[in-house]
Amino acid sequence: MVGGDICFAYGWSGDVVIAKHRALEAKKQYKIDYYIPKGGAPIWFDVVAIPKDAKNKDAALQWINYIETPQVHAAITNAVYYPSANTEACKYVDKDLANDPAVYPPQDVIKTMFLLKPLPPEIQRLQTRLWTEFKSGH
Repeated sequence: MVGGDICFAYGWSGDVVIAKHRALEAKKQYKIDYYIPKGGAPIWFDVVAIPKDAKNKDAALQWINYIETPQVHAAITNAVYYPSANTEACKYVDKDLANDPAVYPPQDVIKTMFLLKPLPPEIQRLQTRLWTEFKSGH
């Protein structure tokens, strides 16, 4: 997008907002915006987990506790433009980002969003095969 050769793309909010900021920094003449269709869009969330056979569970817990501190979580949002679900962190998020509906959609928009369900294995295989054929030109 930043290169100017795409005019419409399906993408995750943070990735699009990063592209928007890169285009602004590069003083591009076009505008990049993120929109959620009125009919809704997939919603996502990140999960942090510690494998049960992890060698250093205490260090993993310390790291999780560290990144979940409000100031650190806000710093992550400020750097990568993905929202934080940590409500205490919101007061440390840059005001422009906190008020950007591409980063923090309003509640009425969030209500239209949905979780993607995993595809059956045979559909995943077909999707992989078709994508591979498309990319390789065969």
